[in-house]
Amino acid sequence: EGSPSWLCGDFFSMADVSLAVTLHRLKFLGLSQRFWGEGTRVNLETYYERVVQRPAFRRVLGHVNNILISAVLPVAFKVARKNAPMILGTTMLIGVLGGAAYLAFLYMKRRLTVSF
Repeated sequence: EGSPSWLCGDFFSMADVSLAVTLHRLKFLGLSQRFWGEGTRVNLETYYERVVQRPAFRRVLGHVNNILISAVLPVAFKVARKNAPMILGTTMLIGVLGGAAYLAFLYMKRRLTVSF
């Protein structure tokens, strides 16, 4: 098959950058298996593997997963910590109302079966 080429020929172009970023985002979201994993699209899989091996790619996007996680997790924990009393109170209220509705259902069911 010869030497591997990029989308627009023997050189890495902006088209490759665009596709590489899109593929990397899909992989980050856990969708790589759906679109090109497990041998479904072998050429796309080998293309992405070649892109990931490029030093420039590793330098720019290689640690983007760690960056996103370190940016998102502290905010998520802060929101959860701030809203914990409200979340706990709402959960307890729903549980109590659900339990009361279930007990009312059992009472009505027993009352209806006894009266016939």
